[in-house]
Amino acid sequence: MTKSQEMRAKLETLKNECQTYLNDGRIGDAKSKMAEIDALKEGITIQERLEAEEKADLENSASGREHSQRTHDAVREFAAAIRSGFKGALKESTDEDGGYTVPDDISTQVREYREAFFDFTKYITVENVATKSGARTYQKKSDVEGFSALDELASMKEVTGPQFERVTYSIKNYGGFIPVSNLLMEDSDANIVAVLMRWFGRNSAATRNKLVLDILKAKEKVDVPDLKAIRQLLNVTLGQAYKPTSAIYVNDDGLNYLDSLEDGNGRPFLNLDPTAPTLMRLRVGATVAPIITVPNSVMPTSSDKAPIIIGDLKEAITLFDRKLLSVERSNTASAGTYNAFAQNCSIFRGIEREDIVEVDSDAFVYGEIDLTKVQSDGAMGG
Repeated sequence: MTKSQEMRAKLETLKNECQTYLNDGRIGDAKSKMAEIDALKEGITIQERLEAEEKADLENSASGREHSQRTHDAVREFAAAIRSGFKGALKESTDEDGGYTVPDDISTQVREYREAFFDFTKYITVENVATKSGARTYQKKSDVEGFSALDELASMKEVTGPQFERVTYSIKNYGGFIPVSNLLMEDSDANIVAVLMRWFGRNSAATRNKLVLDILKAKEKVDVPDLKAIRQLLNVTLGQAYKPTSAIYVNDDGLNYLDSLEDGNGRPFLNLDPTAPTLMRLRVGATVAPIITVPNSVMPTSSDKAPIIIGDLKEAITLFDRKLLSVERSNTASAGTYNAFAQNCSIFRGIEREDIVEVDSDAFVYGEIDLTKVQSDGAMGG
């Protein structure tokens, strides 16, 4: 069993424990266990990438042995040519004067540059549905006044009852296709299909990230000039309804700002979470909030203002998933200007069906950090 498989087995154990806590009504324990689950999921992603790179290294090693044998054969041919007598000077830059004997080091294995990957669906609510549209009923928010004092034999006063509202969804289709030459798939040493599957997966994540960000960016922006403002947003704006389960979402620029905050003794407010070393947390007064870093490529800084989203996105946003990403391949279909049969190619098509809706706008705040002020005034603590 690989390390990632062991970690996945542990993940199932944690999920069972979390469900047990939930069944017993131990909500606080369930939330803590959920934080462990999220941290372990990130660890699994990293471990699987490491294992994939180890596998690639082994494949490269085998390719290197083949290259060494080709080099040895070329040297033997070159020595034989010397014994028979070359005409003119020998040099690598001209093929017929010796260049043919110098092998090219070309690997056909498709390698991927390291890139930051992020998927917002890990932090929002995802609900699988079986219909094209639907609605969910919620009780409206309202203040409860309580009962009035009741004298003996006196009539009771009417108590205001709850009211309800509905959140609707309507499934939309998202998709795209990629044509690939059949000759390429037959002759290439690289696993082109596997490369395409990963590419479709990245397109799926990018699609959902954009849908989530469209909802987040529609919120009225608030200025976050310092740590005191973050504390105010957590303690008052979000309050006790959302603060216990809230996180702080920043991009790389925002993280750099938070990483510069220090108290009067020069100690940073931003620290690693000792219970989950892959996560960070920010001390905000008496509150410690987890930090989720979104790559600049996913959530960019605009006009020198870095976004900082604070809140519980699972309460705020729900993705209604009608069908997981489906990828199909056809060598007879037509798409766009391509005719797979006539052009001897295969068309790979990816489709997903979903809708993302804002359920509770009070559950998050969209803030902005003015980086020009931070750079000129310096980072301010709280």
